[in-house]
Amino acid sequence: MTCLLCWLIIQIANSQTDVSLYDSDYDSLNAALERARVEQDNEKLANLYYQLAKYEEEHLIRSENTLDYYLRARQYFQRINDTEMINTIDFLIAQRYQKAGLYSDAESIYKNMMPFYEKKKDLSALAEINNQLGIISSTRADNEKALEYASLAIKQAKSSNNLEMSVKYAINKLAYHRQLNEPDSALAIAANCFKVSSELQNNELAAKSLYYISTINNDQKNYKRAIKYGLQSELLAGNKPYDESRKNIYFNLSQAYAAVDSNKKALKYLMQFTDLNDSISDIELTESLNNLAVKHQSDENKKKSQLLEIEKKFAERENEQQRIALYFLMGGIALLILMLYYYIRFYSQKIDSERIISEQKDEINHQKIRELEDELKIKGMQSMITGQEKERERIAKDLHDSLGGLLSTIKLQFENAKAKLGLKKDDFDKTSQMLDDAVEEVRNISRNLQPSSLARLGLVAAIRDLVNRYKDEAYPEIFFQYYDMPPNLDNLTSLSIYRIIQELLNNTIKHAQAQEVLIQFTREGNELVIQYEDDGLGFDINQSGRGLGLENIKSRLNFLNATVAFDTKPGEGTSILIHVPIIDK
Repeated sequence: MTCLLCWLIIQIANSQTDVSLYDSDYDSLNAALERARVEQDNEKLANLYYQLAKYEEEHLIRSENTLDYYLRARQYFQRINDTEMINTIDFLIAQRYQKAGLYSDAESIYKNMMPFYEKKKDLSALAEINNQLGIISSTRADNEKALEYASLAIKQAKSSNNLEMSVKYAINKLAYHRQLNEPDSALAIAANCFKVSSELQNNELAAKSLYYISTINNDQKNYKRAIKYGLQSELLAGNKPYDESRKNIYFNLSQAYAAVDSNKKALKYLMQFTDLNDSISDIELTESLNNLAVKHQSDENKKKSQLLEIEKKFAERENEQQRIALYFLMGGIALLILMLYYYIRFYSQKIDSERIISEQKDEINHQKIRELEDELKIKGMQSMITGQEKERERIAKDLHDSLGGLLSTIKLQFENAKAKLGLKKDDFDKTSQMLDDAVEEVRNISRNLQPSSLARLGLVAAIRDLVNRYKDEAYPEIFFQYYDMPPNLDNLTSLSIYRIIQELLNNTIKHAQAQEVLIQFTREGNELVIQYEDDGLGFDINQSGRGLGLENIKSRLNFLNATVAFDTKPGEGTSILIHVPIIDK
């Protein structure tokens, strides 16, 4: 990105707006911005919004204002058609998105910038973009893709003769190899990075290269080599405050020394690692004392410096004592809180356990009550259905044996009376036909009340006999199919299924105006699946659900412990799917 930043400095220096006037004065920048708004000078507005964004970012650290100013600057650069600055700002916005974790947005911006720099053949800018894309891929744990971007960035940096940037990108690449558990590739790249950075006399990059050599050896349990290269890395890293690389070096050395049981040195580097997190006030005090020693050589200033040093040591000693006392106090409080926590937790768990046990007992009792209620309902329903069927059987026998026989006898007597009384033939035939119809009606009523074929031949024969009664042009065409029927259904189950089909057919013939009806029996495991369909008028299940016919069907389904699903709408026919549990005898 060096090319971008260099170009940016030159562009701003050559701008018609005197930007240097505002660099150190935030109020002046805002005042100039107001003047530019009045003048409606898009070029000034673009540069001033950009400078405000940089000022916010570097001095005030108000990220929400920074991004807003970048976006406003970009709008004005678009108005003056300054594509170079548009892409420069896009890069800065992408970096802010990337730091905020908005990787998809940042990635999209980086990729949209590429055609501009490809057209310009700006390899340095392309190299930095590919490097950032590699970092984003690595954060997504896609290290294979990160390696591709890093390799492309290195190639472009070398082509632009920017060796320092190529080493920087190569260090990122070896980190991706390490994350992919490819230590040999990572070590080879680290060795080459150290060689090139040493030739460039860039201690920072050389220290990072040695750090990775040390870390990879630490991963491979080559602790002596890890210590060797870690110490070299520490030497080159210098002693910058808040240096993340130096902190990593200390931590790596503490692990390596601990692995070889050199606890004293491990503790030393661990303490150095923790010291980097000391308060800002301690660092500022040390820096002020060092500045006094350098700037003032007189005896009086030396005495002041010595006094400050003594006061500092005394303050440090007091702070250390207070810190130790605070540690003991915090340890005691922590122990007390821990004991209190386990005490509360123990009794809380005990109370929870008792509550859970009580709830489980209540639930078991409620479940037993529900089971007893269900059992009583089933027994009551079974008794009711059994009683109904016995009453139907009695009425059917009475109709068939008594009324049917009586009608047959009347017909015989009527035929005998014909010859004796000399009745006319037409009157006789009409009366005889009425007697035949009465006998047939009694038989039909008797069969509906108690289907004799069900007891003699079984459910399939009874249903087939029921279907055959409707073989007439006045009725819909009925298709009855059955597959793998269970052989030994008990009588009550068979009778309940027969009554359900009978009720469904009656409803269809009376109300549906259907042309075709399908009745299908199929066995699936331990269930008898009944499918009933017609192409009639259909109905609204919410409005028709309380009809006597459907109530009778639902009562019998409950008795059978069966499930039913209705699929019907007005004008769209009816489809009913019933699952009846069966137990083979």
